[in-house]
Amino acid sequence: MWYRHAVLTAMLPAVAVLPVWLLVARGIVAGDSSWNVLGYLLLAPFLALALALVAGVVWWRGSVRRARAVSPLDAVLLSAWWASLIAYGIVPEGVIATAVGVLAVVLGLACFWAGIVQLVRDARRRVREVLAAFELQAQPPAPGYDARRDRGPVIRIDPR
Repeated sequence: MWYRHAVLTAMLPAVAVLPVWLLVARGIVAGDSSWNVLGYLLLAPFLALALALVAGVVWWRGSVRRARAVSPLDAVLLSAWWASLIAYGIVPEGVIATAVGVLAVVLGLACFWAGIVQLVRDARRRVREVLAAFELQAQPPAPGYDARRDRGPVIRIDPR
C-alpha cells in the first residue's frame, strides 16, 4: 500500500522531472549532434503532455482519490514506464536505445488504456450504486397498504 501511495504522490512531479531528465541526459549521452538535442527538445513537451494525461486519467477515478493510492496495475505500469524513460536517458544511441524507446512508447500507451479501462469500470460501478440507492427509495408500497391510515397492510373487501 505504501508503494501505491508513493506512486500517486510521484505522478505530478514526474510530469516535469522526466521530460527534463530525458532532455538533459540524452543531450549529454547523444551530444554528438545538435539535431538530436533539437529533436529531444521538441519531444519533451509531448512527453510532459502524455505524462499529465495519464496522471489525470488515474486521478479522475474516485477509488484512487478515496484510497489515496493507485491500483496495483497502475503502480506496476507507471513504475515500468518511468524506469524505461530513465533508462532511455542513460543508454547510448544504437539498437538498445531504440528498443528501450519503443518499450517506453508501448508502456505509455498501456498506462493510458489501462487507466481508461479502470476509469470506465469505476464509473460504471459508482453509477450502479447510485441507481440501486434510488431504486431502494422509490419502491412502491406493498399491496393493500393504505397511506391515509399509515397502519401498515390493510385487507379490503369491496362489495360486488
